[in-house]
Amino acid sequence: MDKQALMQHLAAHGLQNYAQAAAPFARQAITLTAVPAEAMAVGASRLGGEPDLPDDMAWPYAGDKPMALIAQINFAEAKPFDADNKLPESGILYLFYEAEEQPWGYDPQHKSGFQVAYYAGDNAALQRRTAPADLAEYCRFSAAALRFGSRTELPDPYSFLMRDYAMDDDENDAWWYWRGEQPEPFHKLLGHSDNIQGDMELECQLVSHGLYCGNSSGYEDPRRAELEAGAGDWVLLLQIDSEEAHCGMMWGDSGRLYLWIRQQDLAAKAFERCWLVLQCY
Repeated sequence: MDKQALMQHLAAHGLQNYAQAAAPFARQAITLTAVPAEAMAVGASRLGGEPDLPDDMAWPYAGDKPMALIAQINFAEAKPFDADNKLPESGILYLFYEAEEQPWGYDPQHKSGFQVAYYAGDNAALQRRTAPADLAEYCRFSAAALRFGSRTELPDPYSFLMRDYAMDDDENDAWWYWRGEQPEPFHKLLGHSDNIQGDMELECQLVSHGLYCGNSSGYEDPRRAELEAGAGDWVLLLQIDSEEAHCGMMWGDSGRLYLWIRQQDLAAKAFERCWLVLQCY
């Protein structure tokens, strides 16, 4: 759906005021649809399964626990759908996660619970890697291939970008009705996050700078004043929904994983500076 069609669709649901306020923040999302696959080429994009890694990349651990592969994204496959030209032309992005404890991302120490890696070398050097024997069985997610698409998105009305916009009760009801009509699960690259528990940009900014946000302490810290301006730098890189049907993934109670990155780090391909947040119902 392009921007004009999206605006008309929202207006038809009584959300014309929200659509007009959100229009300046429109972004293109690269949709990711999980599909069954009996076999996948080395280096191909996928959810779950076994990663294709170079010899010098060790399997990531969180302490003594091996992490699970959540996604392997081949940017060369995604690039034709990158209408905003934000992603690298090639290379592979890996997201690993400590899927037993499932850290939520509100604590600076949760950095040890996920790992994001980027490989920009020749795919001929990649080899399918078997998971460590001590990876829990329920963290050995089934592999699913990914089908790419594109759509225009507006920010969630309760996101950081829309902090100056207040919905009335009728709009709020209309928003959740419209949201409920949208197809699930919501896997994507770029675009806007589909929030479950509110905005995440400020949380990413504060936690990545060492402030604990599991309660109000980080938000009330004196350092917030100088850090808050940087919240607008954070953009969604990857969103992975619970995907029981194809992979057996469940994040909390039917939640989602959100991988965030600052715009300048995305431009520099500094994917190791991402921050991960889990939200659930």
